Amino acid sequence: MYKKYIGITLIAGLCSAQTASAQYFTNNLTDAVSAAAEFYENLGPDGAFSYSATVASNFTTAGATLGLGVGVSNDTDNARSYLATDFSAYTNGAWKAHITIERPTAENNFVFFGLGNGQPRAANDYQPRSGTNMYLQIVFGNGSNSPRIFKNTTPGTITKIAQGSENVIGAGVDIWMSYQPVTEELTFEVDHWEDAEGINTTLSASIAGMGFNTNNANIFFGGNATTVFSDFYVEEVSSDAPPGIPDGLYSTISNMAVRLDWDESSGLVDAYVVKRSQESGAGYIALDTVTENSYVDTGVESNKTYYYVVCATNQYGESESIEVTGVGLPYDIIGTDTTFGNNPALAKDNLFDGDITTYFDATGVPGHAGLDFGDGNEQKVRQITYVLRNWNPYAYRNATNATFEGSDDPTFATGVEVLHTVPTTVQTYPSVNAVTITNTSTFRYVRLQSRSDKPLNHFAEIAFLTDADFTSNDTPKYWLDEYELVTGGDYEAADLEDSDGDGHAAWKEYVASTIPTDSNDVLRVTSYMNTTNGVIITWQSVEGKNYSVVTNASLTDPNRGAAMSGIIGLDGETSVTSSVPTEANLFMEIGVE
Repeated sequence: MYKKYIGITLIAGLCSAQTASAQYFTNNLTDAVSAAAEFYENLGPDGAFSYSATVASNFTTAGATLGLGVGVSNDTDNARSYLATDFSAYTNGAWKAHITIERPTAENNFVFFGLGNGQPRAANDYQPRSGTNMYLQIVFGNGSNSPRIFKNTTPGTITKIAQGSENVIGAGVDIWMSYQPVTEELTFEVDHWEDAEGINTTLSASIAGMGFNTNNANIFFGGNATTVFSDFYVEEVSSDAPPGIPDGLYSTISNMAVRLDWDESSGLVDAYVVKRSQESGAGYIALDTVTENSYVDTGVESNKTYYYVVCATNQYGESESIEVTGVGLPYDIIGTDTTFGNNPALAKDNLFDGDITTYFDATGVPGHAGLDFGDGNEQKVRQITYVLRNWNPYAYRNATNATFEGSDDPTFATGVEVLHTVPTTVQTYPSVNAVTITNTSTFRYVRLQSRSDKPLNHFAEIAFLTDADFTSNDTPKYWLDEYELVTGGDYEAADLEDSDGDGHAAWKEYVASTIPTDSNDVLRVTSYMNTTNGVIITWQSVEGKNYSVVTNASLTDPNRGAAMSGIIGLDGETSVTSSVPTEANLFMEIGVE
């Protein structure tokens, strides 16, 4: 769809006042003196927390290490030890605690993090895990590779309320534990580090209506094997104040819709309120309340400017915000005016509203709809996208051989150039057809014209993309938006970012038709084999994509020679046999045509 980035205007104070959060407790667990002052120890029969750098097996610069005897990694069940900090002074506030735990290497490791009574259940039990002593905790290890969250509401009863994926052998976890006093809700959020397949996974669970008092207001962490804990902190997240400002707010035009994206607010967030006005700094009316970090406003008009703010909310009120501008489609829509039954809800504007569930239902043959870029604002169309109406097989039958055209004549009587003809291989609803236009002419008027024997009633969306809709590397901005790669409206930076760490920047992934957020989906050689007939090369490929095999005498020589071209990719992998020239130190590369 037509997309264009619109600059942001920073105007604070458009929602409610917002109070900065306080840092209750910070300890990176590397300072022996501060750790000793802020925690108390509960040691198992074989265990000891050590902050001594002289005991290498029990201390690392990454954080405090739970050591079970000097140089011993004891993972027996009765060897549990833990540290606890009194948190009773903050039981009436809203807070968030965090800790990083590196995965222990012991065979039967057992690691835990939670909130409860800081004293063990019994003299021979070195974990506050049951009876009246345990409130809520997460367990990592102990015979399972997945994290589990347990609660204890009835004395002596332990209930598992959440469990992550089995066989997740990650390097460790980041854990956040949040408390909301109004609802008496305690929530765990867990981010696994990369698992066995290199994928980050998350787990969350919460329990409400439990309350707690000074007898169980201790945050504790520990285990039964040598484990590194680090980055421990506790901070206020709301405490009778609204959330932080949703930073990074920016807008894009998607035909006649305006899309808003923003970063997650700090503090406790229940939802985000999206507001709009037709004047800057005042007159805002709430459009919707959402829980996601994006919103699409389809109720805009062509050539009209709107002003938006997004406020984060919780039970204490709304945050402040910044203001961004959004413009409805900045061109005039042209074309057939009559519709089936003279129904205004079926008008040509539907082709540009960013909603594939609506459509233009024109009467009369042929019919057309398009854009007037304006006098002196002729544009070169670089790509056309379109979606057929949800009316198969009739939409398919009627759409084939319709033409996208350009002209400088508003009547299209002269100077008409066909940019694209809808083929019999057109993809049906809800697929988006995207066509690169090779015609380099500029036009004031562009349109979609139906066949001479059919009305224009078989399309749901069309878009004409011009230079403004691409980055300097020729990546469509809408493609970067679809994969949520853009931060603060900086498309150029997003285009150069390798977000999935596979060695290919976003623009290269677009060229290769691979997924920029999946490190396993990438153009790369998977195998090669020397044979008497040449080299058999196999690479990850996309079905229908055209590839070339090029040769080079060195990796730095820009004068590549084409060995093979026009290779049509298969789904998954493609293999070819290439003859090998006699030059020494020959390199071969796979290229996308």
